[in-house]
Amino acid sequence: MSGMSPRERILMTMRRQTPDRVPREAVFTPDGHSVLVVNRDTNNLVIFDADSRSVTATIPVGDLPIDVAVTPNGQYAVVPNLGSDSVSIIDGAGDSVLAAVRTRNNPSTLL
Repeated sequence: MSGMSPRERILMTMRRQTPDRVPREAVFTPDGHSVLVVNRDTNNLVIFDADSRSVTATIPVGDLPIDVAVTPNGQYAVVPNLGSDSVSIIDGAGDSVLAAVRTRNNPSTLL
């Protein structure tokens, strides 16, 4: 795995540990201790401890999650769900969905 970015290493580890899931996108929390990974085939967000390389939480989101972003303070994560035309707002402290906001057609990426 030399020459791989930290993001690529985490995705590779996730693929090995959870072969039934297809990791779509990954982002580190601002403190660097956790990685949030969206899995499009199982419609969930997985919280992955970067230090121990273990899954700490699995949170159901909408259909076909396609991306993930974390607020600068790490308090919230946002997941656009392509298949359900919604965006899931995740509580960073409680590892739960705070809201699912309906959108127009096919939210696909976050800036």
